[in-house]
Amino acid sequence: MHKNNDMKLPFGFEIGRKSLKPPEQPMQIEVNEETLYRMLMQTMSPLMKLKRDSKLLDVITEGYEISPDVFSITNKIITMFSGIPYKVMKGESEIDQGPIEKIFEDNLADYTFNEYRQNWEAMGLITGNACTFHLQRSTGSEIIHFQLAPSQHIEITYGDWMNPVKGYNLDIAANDKMLIPPENMWHVRFFPNLDFREGKNYMGISPVRVAAKVINSQVFGQEIVESNFKRGMPAGLIYPENINLTPTLTEEARKEMESHWDRKYGKRANSGKPIFAGTKMGWLPLTFSNFTDLQITEINKMALRTLCNVWGIPSRVLNDMEGGSYTKDKEDRKAIYTNRLIPDNNLFWGGINKLIAKTGIRYEADYSSIPELQEDKLQTAQVFQIGYNCNAVQVSEFRTQLGLDEDPEMEGLYRNDVETNPQMNQPILPLDKL
Repeated sequence: MHKNNDMKLPFGFEIGRKSLKPPEQPMQIEVNEETLYRMLMQTMSPLMKLKRDSKLLDVITEGYEISPDVFSITNKIITMFSGIPYKVMKGESEIDQGPIEKIFEDNLADYTFNEYRQNWEAMGLITGNACTFHLQRSTGSEIIHFQLAPSQHIEITYGDWMNPVKGYNLDIAANDKMLIPPENMWHVRFFPNLDFREGKNYMGISPVRVAAKVINSQVFGQEIVESNFKRGMPAGLIYPENINLTPTLTEEARKEMESHWDRKYGKRANSGKPIFAGTKMGWLPLTFSNFTDLQITEINKMALRTLCNVWGIPSRVLNDMEGGSYTKDKEDRKAIYTNRLIPDNNLFWGGINKLIAKTGIRYEADYSSIPELQEDKLQTAQVFQIGYNCNAVQVSEFRTQLGLDEDPEMEGLYRNDVETNPQMNQPILPLDKL
């Protein structure tokens, strides 16, 4: 029998003493939400503290407390945030007081619910996290403690891949071994951290940290201005005009000059004093000759606009004279609400309503008294007048858009119905008033 040594077999099969067998197939792993989550968390060891931003305290002390722009923008936003009215509802009825206000009224400390709202929003804007420690009775229907926790001092302890957050530690607590269970900490991440390594994503990212370089540039520029005003003049060299200023220095002479400079001008208080020499004098600036060279004004503008962009608000509202026309002030103020305050307000009341769900009471934001959020009623009336005249808009719809009370007798009626119905004396909205 003729053997064909050139016979081709499928890849993975071979002729010889070994039996024919198919190649091994790679193991198939079903990837779903559970397995993906397990893979993300499997590098964490039990009881480890999740990675936190160790610079959050610096964000408070070196960002919020030092930068005038960070402070002023934050103050404006939190003031507007805490000024948004709200209603306390039980079923379909509005009541005078809810359980959260009662906690602050019964608190002996001089700390109001309005202050808490301001601090909650400020903590979120600066650190990217707003954490509130709360205690409830065993029935879960009554809150007995409600207090903002400083997110810059919080460490999250890891549990396991099913329940990664075992609890919260405060590094300023007298007993740092005390673990606050996650069910007693209401934690809102304003700006998500997309770095999943070592559980960084369990804390929000600070927008002030994101803008740190431009903030530091602004602060450093202000420090330079301050130090120069203190010493009274910029550093410079007074020299004889009849000598060559560019001789080749020996190594010994260079070291002697540096040593002399450090001894006499190393301290900040002496840095602006000139060096005197004999004969006819000339002046050579050793640093900048004026503040324009530093472009401090431009840096301040850039810092302001960067911060406003990070927080999603128009810089014109913060006195940016070159940011656009002030004729659009209403639109800019409206943008603060739509881009920043309303989303944050939804996070705030949504979290509180979840905490007090068993009480049957809920909080609702009330934007009806905020001028920037009200539509132009004249323009609305003009648009609806066209629809009313064409019998395309009902009288009740017209009344609703104008903020008038509903009239059951007008329900479902159009202009022709009102004008031709003999049982009606006259339209609710006479034509000469439209």
